[in-house]
Amino acid sequence: LPRTLRLCQRLQNAGCAMLTVHGRTRFQNKETTGSCNFVGIAAVKAAMQIPVIANGGFGAFDDVQTILRKTGADGIMSSEAVLENPAVFCNNRDPDGNYIDQDRMAKEYLDLAEQYLPITGKKAGACPSCVKAHLFKLLHAGLQDSTDLRDKLVSAVTLEEHKAVADALAARGWIQPMLNHPQL
Repeated sequence: LPRTLRLCQRLQNAGCAMLTVHGRTRFQNKETTGSCNFVGIAAVKAAMQIPVIANGGFGAFDDVQTILRKTGADGIMSSEAVLENPAVFCNNRDPDGNYIDQDRMAKEYLDLAEQYLPITGKKAGACPSCVKAHLFKLLHAGLQDSTDLRDKLVSAVTLEEHKAVADALAARGWIQPMLNHPQL
């Protein structure tokens, strides 16, 4: 932590206007993530005069206030959690208060991809690889049990093929993570 604090001070002195601190070591990634060091983030925040954003340890809407309280950070950032659940920052509720599940997010994502992403590639109608990557994140839990659909998603090329996988998974009524669900 002392080395981290010295580095942060040097960044601030060099003109850094805002700092995002990931509360894990460089060895904590993928399968070895482990818990986030909120004490370390709090120490960085206490030593800085610039805004500090806490990154790590965020998985649900309720985590926001907990992380801000523990660290004193000016905001939070998420990567993995928001890839699986893009609706986390609205507590999985739409403006009408309806719960937003993984099937709905996948459908809305694919509708936006169709509207805004360029459909190009070696095969006519091929969609960008980011579509496949995002669907794997959004539908991860369901694809663990539906390996046939996981295989179809692997080989999907066109947007229609990607949509067909998402629709088929929804039709199966898979057990969704129920992130931020009121019954939990």
